[in-house]
Amino acid sequence: MRDKVTDGAEKGDSELAYLKMLDIKYFTLTMVLYVGCVLGSIFVDNIATVFEFVGAFGLSLTSFTLPGVMYLLVIRFPKANN
Repeated sequence: MRDKVTDGAEKGDSELAYLKMLDIKYFTLTMVLYVGCVLGSIFVDNIATVFEFVGAFGLSLTSFTLPGVMYLLVIRFPKANN
């Protein structure tokens, strides 16, 4: 059930993050996220509120977080450009 995934990295095989979790932790987290989504859809009357929240989160992620992460990756792995 827990197969390793080869990504072609220099270090060899790596596992997906959820495969390293305990089963009870994985299923609990999955159920909490699912119940949160269902409750959010029940209690939000206007879908525009959801779209505004998702848009604000996506904008801040793409404008501020991703450029910083990309810069750190370039600094950390300078030979990746070759």
